[in-house]
Order: sequence, then C-alpha cells, then structure tokens
Amino acid sequence: PQTQSFVVYAHYYPYLYTSYADGLLYMDNVTVSYDPLLAKSGAWAPVPTNYYWPAQGSLTFAAYSPVEGVGKVEYDDSGFSFEGFTVNVDPAKQVDLLFSERTYNQESYSYNPDDDIPYEGVQINFLHALSSVRFEIKADKVLVDGTNANRYEFRVKNVTLKGVHNKGSFDQNLPITGINQTTPAPTERDWKIDADSQVDFQVHSGEVIIDSEDSYNLAGTDDTNLILIPQSLDQVSLHIKYDMRHSGMAADEWVKGSTAEASLSTSKVSHWLRGKRYTYTLTLGLNEIKFAPKVETWITVPNFDL
Repeated sequence: PQTQSFVVYAHYYPYLYTSYADGLLYMDNVTVSYDPLLAKSGAWAPVPTNYYWPAQGSLTFAAYSPVEGVGKVEYDDSGFSFEGFTVNVDPAKQVDLLFSERTYNQESYSYNPDDDIPYEGVQINFLHALSSVRFEIKADKVLVDGTNANRYEFRVKNVTLKGVHNKGSFDQNLPITGINQTTPAPTERDWKIDADSQVDFQVHSGEVIIDSEDSYNLAGTDDTNLILIPQSLDQVSLHIKYDMRHSGMAADEWVKGSTAEASLSTSKVSHWLRGKRYTYTLTLGLNEIKFAPKVETWITVPNFDL
C-alpha cells in the first residue's frame, strides 16, 4: 500500500558482494516512503534525506516493513530477526510483517514495469513472516436447499478463535556462506513461540443469518483477514455461538444459545507456516431427528364368559 513505509539497509562493496562481513554499511535503518511526485521516476524514496549511488562499486539491499510495532529488529549476516513480535488481538490493528530477500550487486537504478506506469528503482522482494487465516461459514445443503419443508436458518452471533499464541521471535536464517543466498523454505521451526502468550481472537461478533450453502466470510471484507504467528495448532480451537430455527416455527421464534466448537489441528494441517494462507470453511449442520417405533405385544387375559 502506498500509505505504508519500509526500512532499508544497504552495504557497499568495491566490486561485487562477497560476504556480509566484507561490506561497508551505506544505508542504516533508513525509512523509505511513497512519493507521488516521483511516480514516473522512482515512486519510493528515503525520507527525509536523499541518498545517491556511489560512483563505483555496488550496493546490496535488504528491507522490512512496517516501520514500527515489529519488536526488536536486527539485521546481520543471516538476514533479519524480530524478537518479541506481538500480534494485536484486534484484527483491525494487525500488521503484515514483511522481510525482504537481499537484492545483490546493484550498480544503478533498475527499470521495472508496473502495469502501464514504469518506474525506476531497486527491486525489493518482500516475503510474509506471518500466516494469513480466513474463516468462512455456510449451512448444510440438506437443511436449506428447499427440498425439505422444514427449511432451516442459523443466526450466528459470535465466533472466537481460542488458544492462539500471539507473541514470538523470528529469524530469517539466510545461509551465511556463498553469494546470492535466498531465504530457506518455510518450516515449523521458523518461529520461537512465547509459551505464555495464548490469547483469544474474536473472528466475528454481531448477528448474521446463515441460510445458504454459499460461504459467508466471517472475518470481514479484507482478503487478508487474521494475520497470525505461525505455530502448532494442537491447542487452537474455534468456538461458535448461534441460534437456529426452521420454517415450521413462528417468524420470531428461535431456539437460542446453541454452541459448537472444532479443533483446527487436522491430519492435513497441524501447523501454520509463514507466507501461507489458510481458509477454513465451517458447515453448520444438525443431527436429524429419527424415530424407532415399537408396539407392545397384546397381553392375553383369561376368557370371559358373558
């Protein structure tokens, strides 16, 4: 987003990158922001100080975003580390923690097409440090498809994600030998979790009627939704509070106070990984009422002579 800034580091090398330790720190924790006046010649630039290319040699860059609220940040030979990062319990205030791959051996600006507006600048390739989690909800088709006279609807009132850790530390873990190194693929060991940081996240509050097999997005309209720390799902569960009714009931009558819960740990996904988006679709169903009729046998009594 053009309203978002990021922080840049750059190291100078007389020729080309050899190792992190051989570089001279050229840009140290420099904030870069969007400047609409530069839209055709490099829309993102350091503020408030301008920086210029050295006449010779090369620069290797790295960056992270956002500028604030990311915990203690360090940048060294293994890349970025974020210590004590905390996810806000209010989804509207959560941030998408980004860190970049290194952009090696830049000697002048690069020319990159951006849709129909070309711009000039160092290309920064950001990766997501967190996981994106979405929740959708729908009704079981059997209950709402109209083939049954008792068509059902559900009034969802609250959905809460429980047992989620919201604090931890992350290391990029770039290989420290060789050149043009890239970040290893995501693993379950990327984040060190603060064991005492379990909190609840309110995915949805306020009444919404679910009366279709079409999925309804519970976490708002933004396509990112919850942005959470990658972690084991052993203790993570989703809790739902809802009312229900069927068409045979009066319009203002509801069976109130129903609850349901589901564990998020499954055989397919037992751990969130960084850079991954997980969409959980919840289907509201009911146990069908069935009957087991039994007719008692006739009991024979003595004959009566009339």
